[in-house]
Amino acid sequence: MLWAVAALVLAAPAAASPVTFFDGFEGETAGGSILNYGGFANWSVVSGSVDLIRSGELGITCRSGNYCVDLDGSTGQAGSLASRPFFFSVGDEVDVVLWLSGNQRGGPTDLVNTSFFFLGPVDLLGVQLLRGSRGYTPPEDLPGFNGGIGSPPMFASSDPFTPWGIRFRAGSDGSFFIRLVHWGSLAGPTDPSDNIGVILDDVSVTITPRAGVIPEPATWAMLVAGFGLVGAAARRQRTGLVNA
Repeated sequence: MLWAVAALVLAAPAAASPVTFFDGFEGETAGGSILNYGGFANWSVVSGSVDLIRSGELGITCRSGNYCVDLDGSTGQAGSLASRPFFFSVGDEVDVVLWLSGNQRGGPTDLVNTSFFFLGPVDLLGVQLLRGSRGYTPPEDLPGFNGGIGSPPMFASSDPFTPWGIRFRAGSDGSFFIRLVHWGSLAGPTDPSDNIGVILDDVSVTITPRAGVIPEPATWAMLVAGFGLVGAAARRQRTGLVNA
């Protein structure tokens, strides 16, 4: 019976604990809106400028919390943001979602390139892009992928917050970062930026490891207990043989 218990313990799979990241820009400041902000904890302003907006100010309502980002800052040069890198291992399930809305201030339609850059080559399995209210695209395998994958959505001023993102299963170890490039309004080729842009809020990244690779602490405790039971049974069996 004790051997059977030990076998069950050894066969128990380790629980996979997801690695989660969420940025609603709440930790950036305790004050109000900051134009041409560049002090993000998890993002870099690669070019142009962006504004950190307190919800309810400057005609903007964030999706949740107190803060969000106007991707077209106040310098006449639309902004480009890049996130910190995210790392995954073979077998991991990766799910990325970010929320974008129109400029909310009656400006012309805006165009923003939303992409996910992989430092490859990496094997991506079952890749699906989340494209706003249209939902996820059909799954596609991308072996040996290197570079960016995404879409350049257009937003009318009154378009509500919609989710954009990507999900995939990792066929190899790798990393990626999120990049958003605001291409300005569509008012005309001489107006690349009108200082009124698409609004970004609530970025989440969930990386769920494959189960059964590295036991969790609770599983290690069960293994140790199981081996202890087996050892005790063996000692009793040897003692019984000697006494016989």
